[in-house]
Amino acid sequence: MAVRAAALSKAWFSTTNSVLSSFLCPLILLILQELCHLATDEDHYQFEQLKLEAMKTQANTYAKGTRKNFRSSLKTFIIFCVKFGRPICPTDRSTLMSFAQLMSMTVGYGHIKNLFSGIKMMHKALDATFPEEDFQVDSTLKAIKRQLAGTPFQTLPITPEILGQLYLFVDIDDPEQLAFWCSILTGFRCLLRKSNLVPVSLDKFDPLTGLSRSKIMLPNDKDVALVYLNWSKTNQFGNREMVIPMVADSVSALDPVLHLKLLFSSNNLPDHLPAFSFVKNGRIRTVTYDKFTKDLRNLLDRSGYRSKSYSGHSLRQGGASYLYRLRADPLLIKAMGVWQSDCYQLYIHLSLE
Repeated sequence: MAVRAAALSKAWFSTTNSVLSSFLCPLILLILQELCHLATDEDHYQFEQLKLEAMKTQANTYAKGTRKNFRSSLKTFIIFCVKFGRPICPTDRSTLMSFAQLMSMTVGYGHIKNLFSGIKMMHKALDATFPEEDFQVDSTLKAIKRQLAGTPFQTLPITPEILGQLYLFVDIDDPEQLAFWCSILTGFRCLLRKSNLVPVSLDKFDPLTGLSRSKIMLPNDKDVALVYLNWSKTNQFGNREMVIPMVADSVSALDPVLHLKLLFSSNNLPDHLPAFSFVKNGRIRTVTYDKFTKDLRNLLDRSGYRSKSYSGHSLRQGGASYLYRLRADPLLIKAMGVWQSDCYQLYIHLSLE
């Protein structure tokens, strides 16, 4: 151990400033000699455990949505490689070119780039060489981009007028429909993404980052609802906090305060549950990510709208467009939607009226 300590000290001495090292190197050598007897088999075991914990921590490098996209990309690529007997990792030029060509038959250029990002990430994680800046691969991608060029599909915004039509088919005496309508109005008024609005499931809900009942405040003496947000797609580390006020609307169908008070008063539930939770048939339920999309499409179809032209994002678009129509400051729209760039302008649909 003394020899090892001396070697470490010598290596450190050779790579640092000679004047500073002449003072510190003997000191470090002395410390290492004093501590060398502390290294035991148990320490080695603890180090191995730390390595395992570090690997678990590393698994959280990316957000859940990003990890899901990577997993999907890798699965698609691995199926392709297995089917055609091609190398997976490290892969080669012809495999990537052929994979891109096949994908271009069914998906857009943006999706192909996402697939390549996942494949590249896999190579980096496994310390494998990826054909980076390969002329033939780059040329294939550029040609595919040119072939698939066109206006990307964008869903239509849900406007207050559309909301008024949808409300005709909502029974607020049904706790499930009431909770769903509250989520609709909150998403529209606060420009929320679905990931901010509703959880994937009741079991997987995290009250620290998700929109819980405790994060919607309803002062008794005021016609306003205050929505507290501390997490979003662009605020994944909770660096910013924001409170969005939703004021009462003169049109009862579009009044979020009225419906939220009715939901909260008729369902006496713990504050840590998702905001749009309710009790039905004696069981606690909530509006989930998939159910939200399914119910919104059904409601649009019943109201005479083409549901395929809309999505959960239509509320975010509609809310931003409505604020712009009311001459709200663009900076306010950008802040409410937690947009990091001026891409929020793409969400605003101008009316010809």
